[in-house]
Amino acid sequence: MERARAEAAANKGGFQPLRFFLKPDTEERIIILDEDLHSFMGNEHHLKHANGKWGNFQSCCNQFADCPICENYPDHPSYRVLILSVIVQRAWTDSKGNEHAYSRMLLPIKQGQHERSSRSSASRRRTTRTAHCAASSCA
Repeated sequence: MERARAEAAANKGGFQPLRFFLKPDTEERIIILDEDLHSFMGNEHHLKHANGKWGNFQSCCNQFADCPICENYPDHPSYRVLILSVIVQRAWTDSKGNEHAYSRMLLPIKQGQHERSSRSSASRRRTTRTAHCAASSCA
């Protein structure tokens, strides 16, 4: 019984920091908090939750040890990602109806988007900027 409860809790997803995404052809005002724009790069997997919805992001440890996700889910290879800390300046409403403004979130930038992001953000440390997504790969 205890094991079933633990497995159900693990499949629920638990707490993960909020991730900031842009829909195609949209703009948002953000504040980049990181001093070094390449401070955290790593590999991650994008998997489905137990309910069948995408959004289960898991770190990949294949650079340091055997990754159980790589071994058990070969059809979901890891990808390189840069993670930035940002403050999103728009207000948003959560599923319980609570409104949040100036939320701190993580901005994941996948491989291939790094160069574009680095060039456009080189002089933007700790300043307000507008993030823009014109490609469907940004969503």
